[in-house]
Amino acid sequence: MTWENTLRERRRAKRRKDHHEQVIAKADTSRKKLSAACGWLITEAWQAGRIAEVHAWVLEKVHEIRKEANRRDSNAA
Repeated sequence: MTWENTLRERRRAKRRKDHHEQVIAKADTSRKKLSAACGWLITEAWQAGRIAEVHAWVLEKVHEIRKEANRRDSNAA
């Protein structure tokens, strides 16, 4: 991930945080505040799941490349 992408993701996360904190602050009952907090948790878990999936794809690709490099090195020797 490039530095610009990292900054962009941080800005998005901050906007989500600000949004959810506003929703919680506007809630007039404890039950609504709890519901809003749960919604925030679900949103962040979904985001983390997406990131984890991409991370797994990258690790899988790195593993493939390493295997290929090891095969080439052993054939060259």
